[in-house]
Amino acid sequence: MAAGTEATPRVALLARAGEACDRISQALAEAGAEVVLVADPMQAGPDEVRQAMPEAILVALDPTIEDAIERHADVLADPAYMVIFEEAEQAAQRTGWDAARWLRHLSAKLHRHDDVLPAGAEPDEVLLPTPGPLPSTAGRVDYDQAIAAVTGEAQERAEGVPRDSVSDGPAGGFPGIGEAPPAGVSHWSVDEGDATPADAPDPASAQAQDDPAAGIAQPSLDAAGDGTGEDELAFDPERFQRAGQAAEAVAGIEEFLAAQLRQAADEAPDVDGPPAVAAPPAEPAGAAPAPTVDFGSLSLADDDAPPAPAPAPGAAAAAVPAVDLDSLGAGLSLADPDSYGHGPLRGAVVIEAGLGGPDAVRQLLAGIPAGFARPVLVRLALDGGRYDRLVKQMSRATQAPVSVAEDGHEVRPGQVYFVPPGIGLRQRGGWQFDASVAFDAAVLPPHDSAVLFLSGADPALVPAVGGPEWNEGLLLAQTPDEGCYDPAGAQAAIAAGAGHDAPAGMAARLLQRWPPPDAVPATDSNGLLQP
Repeated sequence: MAAGTEATPRVALLARAGEACDRISQALAEAGAEVVLVADPMQAGPDEVRQAMPEAILVALDPTIEDAIERHADVLADPAYMVIFEEAEQAAQRTGWDAARWLRHLSAKLHRHDDVLPAGAEPDEVLLPTPGPLPSTAGRVDYDQAIAAVTGEAQERAEGVPRDSVSDGPAGGFPGIGEAPPAGVSHWSVDEGDATPADAPDPASAQAQDDPAAGIAQPSLDAAGDGTGEDELAFDPERFQRAGQAAEAVAGIEEFLAAQLRQAADEAPDVDGPPAVAAPPAEPAGAAPAPTVDFGSLSLADDDAPPAPAPAPGAAAAAVPAVDLDSLGAGLSLADPDSYGHGPLRGAVVIEAGLGGPDAVRQLLAGIPAGFARPVLVRLALDGGRYDRLVKQMSRATQAPVSVAEDGHEVRPGQVYFVPPGIGLRQRGGWQFDASVAFDAAVLPPHDSAVLFLSGADPALVPAVGGPEWNEGLLLAQTPDEGCYDPAGAQAAIAAGAGHDAPAGMAARLLQRWPPPDAVPATDSNGLLQP
């Protein structure tokens, strides 16, 4: 794109000579634009437009130039130029307030801003909060200083922390550790009660000595754990008595199992090779053979046929012919599960646009290939209602078929429909256009639909597709500061959680959501499919 300034955009005007051309040229001058070329599209070629090095191209549509405009298709499809379509008849008839309003919108689009209000209507102050993170009020935290302060306070309060102690015991804590036993006491004895010298007589120990069953060796442990017997701790005799009984029981079980293994080894025959397998019991003489079932002779019964007569007693059943599975499958085919009218209800892609929307719609449809998996419904209100001209222009920008929605017609995938006001959707197996209902994108299945808000979209349509049920849907908005002429609807959608992108990027996201049938899945370095 040619270098230009934001204050003085360079514009090329393609229009037939006449009143419409004169009014548009005057409006461009009043909007602060530099008109670098005024040419009749029936006479000028695309090279002449490129040599003028414009930043924007304004086309005054007229029935006489529709065929000639095809020569400029490559220039108009070039994303380096901002393309504005204007009805020549409408431009010639605008007067008064309508002309002033159109001039303000034209100036805002050329200068790439969204201020379309007349002079004197500016707000005194901005009362609404602007998007963006709030400034941080907390200062930077010095973690080293904070940790040092906590540890210092812990050292200061350490003396006041209560400590555990053994009640009714010797002063200084656990007896026998860190101090010598009293005179005349060889070691301390520890149990669940109070600490007492081990030399003192214990009634339980005396009873255990009198009991013949208590003659189990009593192991002892010393404080150092080396088994020398110095400063050993005495243990409860009853506890080791139970441990000895358990050990005797385990030894008995092991001895029993060993005896069973020896007996099995003695009784096994001394023969090399695998063990013999017992033969099945022989059938008694004269017994009838077991009946067998031949599943190959089964066939489907005819519900309408009369019941077959019962066979005569003793008569052999006639052989039933086998079923020819190939003949049964002849003529049958699987229904397309992704077609409308079969399987689950499919959704659609809805494009909401308005003032400044034709250029954005053209850029978006340029990325939609033929055979797209979902229908594309474009709702773009026109002042004159001349959708036939718009459809003809958009057909040159996309490979998908483009038409105007009509009452009673079926909605087909892969088609681009421009939906005029007064045409809604109704579910009848699939989707059909219906003039008796208002258009409501919320009737589409959210998990399989997408709603896109381009320049000029109505902000009042955002709440219908902004609820929690649309979390699985695809909501996108045109980035407000990237050629968005009227960003009110796009900003409302972004505030409701929609993603935003340029029109070409939005088309790429649609293809990522519904890849074309011939798309090759992406793989990583190991050849595995990417999710």
